[in-house]
Amino acid sequence: MDYYDYGSTASGLTSGETAALGALGGALIIFFLVMMAICLTLAILTIVGQWKVLKKGGQPGWAALIPFYNQYCLCKVSGINPWWVLIAAVGPLVLALIPVLGELAGAVISIYFVIILNVSLARSFNKSDGYAAGLILLAPIFFLLLGREKEVYAGPKPMHDIVFDDWFKQNKNTNNANNVNSTVTNTEVNNNVQEAQVSEDNQSRFCPNCGAKIEGDSKFCASCGKEV
Repeated sequence: MDYYDYGSTASGLTSGETAALGALGGALIIFFLVMMAICLTLAILTIVGQWKVLKKGGQPGWAALIPFYNQYCLCKVSGINPWWVLIAAVGPLVLALIPVLGELAGAVISIYFVIILNVSLARSFNKSDGYAAGLILLAPIFFLLLGREKEVYAGPKPMHDIVFDDWFKQNKNTNNANNVNSTVTNTEVNNNVQEAQVSEDNQSRFCPNCGAKIEGDSKFCASCGKEV
């Protein structure tokens, strides 16, 4: 006698297994929807916080809506070189062409940019460097806190940049040296002119009667006619 399992489906699964798979699929869909809702909420909170921070720093608040441009404006608020946005965006992609070391260097660049931007931003609002850790790890919350009305923007206070600070400092020192040399040269020229004028004045003759200057080797004053 042949036996037939009336609880099985065409796929070979029992009705109980099919129901379990259906429940698992539904749970996964709900999980992804919840995660999407959480990510969307966090993104909105971050945008709102950045909007307020940018406006306090004199930058357009709507820049918070545009990727990369918001980082550029935050660089201007915090006082670090905006070129870091391009370097952090393109550098890791280019360095990734180099096996292992390139990827490591790209990761270092990205991490360094995140640190210098958030530390500088925290200092620009008179916050400690520990506050920058909150901006990095819990950006939605800490940007909202930084954007509160009672928080005051103190102006750009950039962290020491081991790349651009040294480059600008070197160029600044060069320009200062050139300015000093130019000032010294101009001073020397002025001193020489003054010395020439003094020397010329010392060699000039004046009429003892009227005080007029005697030109050349003349023996008579052209002004009063007195013999000198």
